[in-house]
Amino acid sequence: MTQVLVAVVAVLVLAVVALAGLVIRLRTEVRQLGAPAESGHGHRGLSGLSLRSSTARRVPRQPLPSDSAASPTPPTDPPEADAQVAVITRLDDVDTGSINLTTARIASVTLGRPLIKTTAFAYGVRRALDDEHRLRMTLAFRRELRRQRKLRRRRGRTAAVQEAAP
Repeated sequence: MTQVLVAVVAVLVLAVVALAGLVIRLRTEVRQLGAPAESGHGHRGLSGLSLRSSTARRVPRQPLPSDSAASPTPPTDPPEADAQVAVITRLDDVDTGSINLTTARIASVTLGRPLIKTTAFAYGVRRALDDEHRLRMTLAFRRELRRQRKLRRRRGRTAAVQEAAP
């Protein structure tokens, strides 16, 4: 019992360390997103969300390089290979006032579900290892076994009486 508790505690400590590392990494990413970019490449962080000056442009799709020496016949390109692909280059139309990125909000969204699952799992393990619950389950299991034995005996008796009757 003590070894199981030590193993559970060790797993929980590793989970806490992993989550702490994730929180630290997310905190640095949030700081980087909130800070204005110092390079003049058109990227302005979260304040403007602008990546390029044009809204969208069409870029022709590049054909995949084919190994003509390996195959005797050149591969045929599908008809949609010449189609244009839309590339988004500006996000100025986004309402930046509604974006509220705080460290607490990102941490709660990112860590909320795994933290709830870990807590529920720990509660289940703790309850399963509890003496009272374990004894209650053993008692219920024994009762079920006794009930099944009684049913088998009754079936055997009724079958023997039915065979002897005709």
